[in-house]
Amino acid sequence: MLIVPLVVGDEVVGLVEISETREGRTITAEQTATVVSICRFIALALHDADVTQAQEAGERRLPRCTSRAAPSPAPRAWRSARRRRTLRG
Repeated sequence: MLIVPLVVGDEVVGLVEISETREGRTITAEQTATVVSICRFIALALHDADVTQAQEAGERRLPRCTSRAAPSPAPRAWRSARRRRTLRG
């Protein structure tokens, strides 16, 4: 049996377990190296999928948050400040 962690940076994002079903056979060093190499790509794909999903969830939440937000008072304050400068100036 071979258990390979799916690692991205310092984070383990999963595990892959491979076992030989035929009696008396073992997994070779070459097979182990191949599985480890493939697992690196799997780990990156899972991590990228998590990041993409989080970004998409954030984008879906963003319109709802901005539609509920109160209008900013800043533009009125800027207009008032411009008016005062024009009158004084």
